[in-house]
This record gives sequence, structure tokens and C-alpha cells, in this order.
Amino acid sequence: MWFFITIGMRRIGSNEICPRNCRCEKTIYDCSEQAIDSPPKIKSASRIYLTNNQIELLPENWLENATNLGLLALEGNLLTKVNCKSFNGAYQLTELILARNSIRELIFENCSSIVKLQIIDLSENQLIALPINLDNFAPSLRELNLSRNLLKSIKFDYSYAKLNLLSNLDVGFNKLESIEQSDFESLGNSSLRFLNMNNCNCRFIHSNIFVYLPKLTYLNIGGNLLSDKDLEETFQMLPADNNLEWLGLNDLKNCSTFSNRVFKRLRNLKSLEASNSRLLAIEPQVFESIQNLEELILSNNRLSMIKGIEYLKNRKLNKLDLKGNRISDISHILSTNIKYLDISFNRIRYIPANWMTDSKSVIEFNLNNNKLKTIDGKALRRSKITFLNISSNKLKSINSFGAASIQHIDASSNKIKSVSNSLWRDLNDHLQLLNLSHNNIFKVPVAPGVNLHRLQRIDLSYNPLGDSLNSFQPHNSLFNSFTYLQELIMDSCRITSLSIVVTRNLRRLARLSLNGNRVENLQKLNLFQLKSLLNLQLSRNLLRNVNPEDLIDIPFLETVDLSENPWHCSCQLKPLLDWLNKSGTDVQSKQTSQTVHYRCKTPLEYQHFSLWKLYGTLSNCHNSTFSSTLKIALFTLIFIIFLFIILLTMKLCGVFKKLLDLRRKWRVKYREVSLLDIQEVHNNSSTV
Repeated sequence: MWFFITIGMRRIGSNEICPRNCRCEKTIYDCSEQAIDSPPKIKSASRIYLTNNQIELLPENWLENATNLGLLALEGNLLTKVNCKSFNGAYQLTELILARNSIRELIFENCSSIVKLQIIDLSENQLIALPINLDNFAPSLRELNLSRNLLKSIKFDYSYAKLNLLSNLDVGFNKLESIEQSDFESLGNSSLRFLNMNNCNCRFIHSNIFVYLPKLTYLNIGGNLLSDKDLEETFQMLPADNNLEWLGLNDLKNCSTFSNRVFKRLRNLKSLEASNSRLLAIEPQVFESIQNLEELILSNNRLSMIKGIEYLKNRKLNKLDLKGNRISDISHILSTNIKYLDISFNRIRYIPANWMTDSKSVIEFNLNNNKLKTIDGKALRRSKITFLNISSNKLKSINSFGAASIQHIDASSNKIKSVSNSLWRDLNDHLQLLNLSHNNIFKVPVAPGVNLHRLQRIDLSYNPLGDSLNSFQPHNSLFNSFTYLQELIMDSCRITSLSIVVTRNLRRLARLSLNGNRVENLQKLNLFQLKSLLNLQLSRNLLRNVNPEDLIDIPFLETVDLSENPWHCSCQLKPLLDWLNKSGTDVQSKQTSQTVHYRCKTPLEYQHFSLWKLYGTLSNCHNSTFSSTLKIALFTLIFIIFLFIILLTMKLCGVFKKLLDLRRKWRVKYREVSLLDIQEVHNNSSTV
């Protein structure tokens, strides 16, 4: 394990000492970014990293005991001068990195040779001339990086002729302006194989330099100020027996035409990169000269046609990149033997019939960002394409391409309204990934008689499918073929619900994304059918609350995203927050820096509150709920008692009324009896 030393020294093993402010593991010392201003003494280290410190000077003989040191990294310091005597004793050193300093002077005299040193990186310094006497210091040097300095000339001294193993030289991004024949004379028959001279502001490169570079296989002169004529003159004296295999001509802003004079001697060329230039034309004879070409990259130019490319038919070309040009007709671009074909960002409107019929080589075909309105049903007939990108065009429908081997189709950002049944039938055994997002598909496509058993991912986002899914008709629907689907993306499709007929066919679905829809109730999605679901995306919907029971029914759910919904923050939300905090399910966008994605919408007093910060407040919901329940119970009891009193009063009033009626009746009867008695007495009196 790495560990950090902050005070004094610490022993690593029995005899090894880790310097102060370094991290050590066995014999590897990492002293990077510790504000060190003086390099520590090194004894047993095999690698030491002193990058991004403040070292201004390397003492002489400071590595005299570093007999095991193989790599020394000093980039990103404040060195202005380097003397080879500083490395005396480091005889096992193989790689020396001095990049990103301010080195202006190099002294390679009167010091011991480091025979095993193979790589020196001096890039991003302030050197104005090539190092001299380099053979005294590193006679076995193989790679020298001098890029991004202030070199105005690359005139080699005679010491480089003795560097018989030097194969890689990088002098790119300097201020050379011109490359003269005399610059290379001292090399003799150099063993250089890799030469990078890109972005050096060169207006002239002498053609005779190649006489001194008989083994050169890689040459990059892109990003210079060479004109068409300058480029022709550079290669006019190229030896016929040259070994050049890779040529970089990128970013040549002053070139408009590639003539055959440049390429007529490049019979062994395998890769040509000429992107980001202003090419208008390429002479047809060029392709006749470079028939061994395997890779041709001409992206981001102004080409409208590639004449003569038929010379490469049945040859070795396997990658053709014409991205970002002005090509409108591809009938002349023969695809035989090409494996990777990129014609994106052009002006193609139509792919003709039989254009790639029986092509057995093309694997990836990129046609995105053109002006395609239709693709002939026989255009790709019996081809072996596995990847097809036709996104960002003007297609209104997709029919069968005639290629049954396609595994990945990207047809996003078109105007597609319908998908032909023949497409599903032809791709039934191979289709794995399908992107139909950002189109105008209103109805779920019909796919009778297919099962798409290899289909793993389909993206239907940004299609107005909501109404179709609400009134879903299961007969011959594409969803019936999703038995093996693992990822379904239907973002921003106006979905409010998913029929149980839809979800019951998604038994193996691992990820469901329904972001940006109109879901208000999770129950309407019938998620309990998704027994294999691991990831559920429901951000930017209309959810105000979620019953955790609807999520518990998904047994293997690992990740859920419910961000940016209009949450109603009340005690009814607490069960969901409890579940999210205790279930172990990862809640996306929950991090502290992103709590803005989980905020209350209502009620007004909690508006814009973070759900996670409000969770503590909602923890009192149990007590407040009990108190509220008690109050309601007491109120109900009082109300019942009051009602009972009223009823009892009413009852008593009824009895009292009956007594009054009885009394009144008794009085009436009493009065009647009294009158009779009085009358009888009166009668008796009269008789007497």
C-alpha cells in the first residue's frame, strides 16, 4: 500500500529509506506535488517521480548511489539548465523525463555515458537549438521528444550520426519555418523511422532530406503552411525505394488539391490522414499510385466528389472516412473490401439500389447528419453490415434494408412515423440495439410473427407514444417481441400509464427509463410485473407522492431516480422517505450538491424545501398523527354526547308533551263530570 510520510525519514524494508514527503512502495518513490525545491538523495529506488515541484537545479553527482534507478520523472519543475554530470552513477537509467520545465541550456560534455538510456523527453521547454554531443550522454538513445519548444532550426550535429538506434524524433509545434537539406546532412544513413514535424509554421521542406532518411516509415508534416506547389516540391525527390507507410497531412490550410506528383512514389503507403484541411479535389491518378492503402481519412474538407477511388476496388482499403465534406452522390464510392465507411455530415439525399449488394466486408456504415429522405430497399441487400447510423436525416419511414446481419441501428432525430413490418422480419435473428428516439412515431409499431430474441436495448424517447400506450392493443404489437429485452428507454413520450399487457412481456427488463413523462400514480405503471428490474428512472414526471409498496413489489431494484417531481410535502410522504433511506436502494441525484433535484412543490410553506432536509421534520409525524387522532376522537366523543343529550332532550320533551295531553284530557273529563254532577244537583233541586 501507498503511504504518506510527513515527518522525517521512514525505512522501507531493512536498508531502504523513503525520503521526506514521498509515498513509497517497495522501490518506487512518488514525490510529486510536494513543493520540493531540492531533489532528495536516491539510493535504492528503481523509479522516482518528482513531477510538479519547485526544483530549480539538479546538483552534480546527486544520483551517484542510484545504481538501480530505471526511470526519473522531473516534469513540471523550474529547471532552466541541465548538466549531464547530475546523472553520474545512474547507469541503469532507461527513461528520463524533463518535460514542462524552462530549460534553455543542455550540457552533454565531460560526463559518464548512460548506456541503457533509451528515452529522453524534453518537450514543452524553451530550447532554441537541438542538443549537441548527445551521443556522449546517451549512446543507445531510441526516442527523443523536443516538441513544443522554441526551435528555429533542426540542424543536426555529427553526434546524431553515432546514434545508430535513434528511431523516434518529435520536433512538432516549434518555429522552424523551413527545413533545409543541410539540416539533415550530418545524419548520414539515419535509422529514424518516426519523424513528427507538425505545426512548425513551415513554408518549405527540402525534398532531399529523404535521402538521409532511408528507413523512415512515419512522417507527419500536417499543420504547416505548405501550398499545393510546396507539397509537390517536398516529395519530388523522394527515393523510389522509400519505406514510408504512414503520412500525416492534416490541417494544411493552404492546400486545395492533392496532385499525383505528391504520391506517385508512395507505393508502400498504408495510411493517409489529410483531415481538417481545405481540399477541393484529389487527382484520380493519386489512387492509382497508392493502391496498397489500407486507411484513408479525408474528413472535414471541401470535397464534393472522390474521382478515381475505383482504383482501390478489390484492394486493401478497409477504412474510408469522408465525414464533413460536401458529397451528394455516393454511387461512385465503391465499398468492396472496406470495413469502416463514414460519410456522415455530407449532403447525401438518396442511397441507390444495389449500391452495396453482396458486400461482404463493410461492418460499420455511418450516414448520420445528411439529407437522406429515402433508402432503397435493395441498397444494402445481402451485405454484412452490423452497425448502421442513419440518425439526423429526413427519413419519414424505415423499410427493410435488405441486410439481415445488422445488429445496431441508430435512426434517431429523423421524421419517422412508421416502421415497416419487413424490417423486423429481416432483422429478427440479429438486431441487438435500436435507437428510434426524436421521431414522430404515434403508434406502437406492429411486428407480427417475430420475437427479436437478441434485442437488448431500444430507445423510443421523444416520440408521442403516450396515447397509444394508454389505449394499448396487444395484437401483433412490437412489445410482444420484448421478452428478452434488457433496457427500455421511453423518455418524454407523454406517458401517463403502462398497460399490464405491456409490462407482462418485459420479464427480463433490467432498466426502465420514463423520464420527462406525465406519470402521476405509480400504480398505473404496473411495475409489479418487472421481476428483473434493477434500474428505474422516473425523473421529471408529475409524482406528488409514491406508495413504497409499489417499489417493494420490484424485488431486485438497485437504483431509482425520482428527482424533479412536484412533491407534496406532508406526513403522507414520510413512508416513501423512510423506505428510500432504509431499503438500501441507491437514489440517483440524492447527493448534497444536487439536492435541488428533490424539492417540495406544495404546500406553500414548504415550497422549494429539500426533501432530505425536511425528512427530520417529518420524523415527528407519528406523534403529531397520534395527537391529531386523539383530538379527533375526543371531538367525536363530545359530538356523540352532545347528540345524545339532544336526542334525550327530544325524547323527554315527547314524554312531557304526552303528560300534558293526558292532564288536559283529565281536566276535560273532570270538567264534564263536574258539569254532570252540577246538572244532576240542579235537577234534584228542581224536583224538590
